[in-house]
Amino acid sequence: MASVQGFEIISFDTFIAFLDAKGASLKCNLCEKEQLTIPQVSASCSMPVGMALGTYVNVFKENSIYGEVANRYYISLICKNCGHIMKIDAHTVLLWAKDYYISIQEGEKNVNS
Repeated sequence: MASVQGFEIISFDTFIAFLDAKGASLKCNLCEKEQLTIPQVSASCSMPVGMALGTYVNVFKENSIYGEVANRYYISLICKNCGHIMKIDAHTVLLWAKDYYISIQEGEKNVNS
């Protein structure tokens, strides 16, 4: 089943484009090595209905003691050298991705006009 938040549009390529657009350094902020990994999941035929086949960036959920409205969603960058985990807010990436895809679609409309 597709998530209520719509995180499915955050593919690996979209996430990398987000980091690039923000000028993010792809180095561990603890050991400064460039050995980061991004956990991903593959949607297959066994996934619930509504989710397209493909590979997605894994979005993690942190439950809040204050209820569902206070839960946090994040994407991890994990250093393969020292194991440090950096968390990127998934909603920030999602909002950027929606704007990014809208601008691409508008650009295609302008080219076809």
